[in-house]
Amino acid sequence: KEKVISSNDDVLNIYENAYKSIHSNYTGLEYYDTSVDRGDTTVLSTISINYDKVDIDKLIEIEGEEDNVFENKIPKVSKWLDLSKKFGTTCELVK
Repeated sequence: KEKVISSNDDVLNIYENAYKSIHSNYTGLEYYDTSVDRGDTTVLSTISINYDKVDIDKLIEIEGEEDNVFENKIPKVSKWLDLSKKFGTTCELVK
């Protein structure tokens, strides 16, 4: 989940449209579910991937060989953490 909070509608519009555009690349890919929810001051992008069932070859085709989370077609948390750090992502522990 990624959440943007802003009181500026222009900022929220930019993020909402960007998320929808990104998600459109995955349309039709089974077991890769996305949603974009707009609130008064938020935009929430949610992506849920069932790595046990998703077509890994198709996913890699969409995302590219470089800067992805796969090692020998297996998703690795360590690669995700490295990639997220590269792009400035911060994580929050959810219990």
